Amino acid sequence: LSVAMGSSMNNLIASIISLLIVQSLCSSIGLADVDAREGSFSQSWQDDIGPKEDNSGSIEREYRSRSHYRGVFGFRWCSPDLDRMFASMIRRAPVQSPSTCSTKSLQSKAPTLQLRRVGNDWISSDPQGRQVRWRFNESKGLLLEVRREDGQGWSYQYQNELLVAVKPLLNKDLQDAQRVSIQHYKYDLSRNLVAYHLGETSVYQIAYDLAYDRVTELTDHLGCTDTFQYESSSGKHGIKIQSTSYRRLCAGKLVAQKTYVFEEQMNPELSQLRLQRLRIVDMLSSKKETMTYD
Repeated sequence: LSVAMGSSMNNLIASIISLLIVQSLCSSIGLADVDAREGSFSQSWQDDIGPKEDNSGSIEREYRSRSHYRGVFGFRWCSPDLDRMFASMIRRAPVQSPSTCSTKSLQSKAPTLQLRRVGNDWISSDPQGRQVRWRFNESKGLLLEVRREDGQGWSYQYQNELLVAVKPLLNKDLQDAQRVSIQHYKYDLSRNLVAYHLGETSVYQIAYDLAYDRVTELTDHLGCTDTFQYESSSGKHGIKIQSTSYRRLCAGKLVAQKTYVFEEQMNPELSQLRLQRLRIVDMLSSKKETMTYD
């Protein structure tokens, strides 16, 4: 079960980007989620490469902490369509099967692209004949750049095979918008995403515990802070009980407080824990919910 972080924050960011790059390129951001059960953080982005009016071309990518997935955007980044396309083009590249992506928010929507090599690049064409040029680091399996016929597109930069910057490639008259709309990603030594910046603006900061890489705190650009505390214990008949306490503070005011209690039992056939029951207690409204799983 995931806790969605600040929909107003994400809508505002998407609006800012759209205003900066109107009638050109748009990169939208999805809801930031923290999985209350495992303590992982996930966030999705969509980079448009096709005409805005027909929504035919977009690059979808998602980061998920605690994931071991490796796609064309590097470690812990997933892009089902691009990963599938790249793996079919260059089989020796270190890109995993999209079936192991384990993404919740991204689904394969685009048809399989037909590509042909031109020099060091790959060229794809849509049904209207519009071409897009793709450039990869083929030995490392990383997408470096994608450009439309008008020269606009996206540049992706990496450090130690981690995506650290996404830069829009715009016309000269939009260079100011280009500067303030560069997306920056920062990671800790465990490859956990700890900060996301849009230009010079901090969108959010994330902290994790040292023992299990679980999210303990997330602060957004409005100054609201979400905190998570995890406790584990054992119940009867081999039941494992995990409790996650969630609080959200905005301007010093407590606006949300919930407790999630997960009851799990080992499945001997699969050698993994299976969720049997979930209890959710809203500490502010005293509302309680219980869900059971077969």
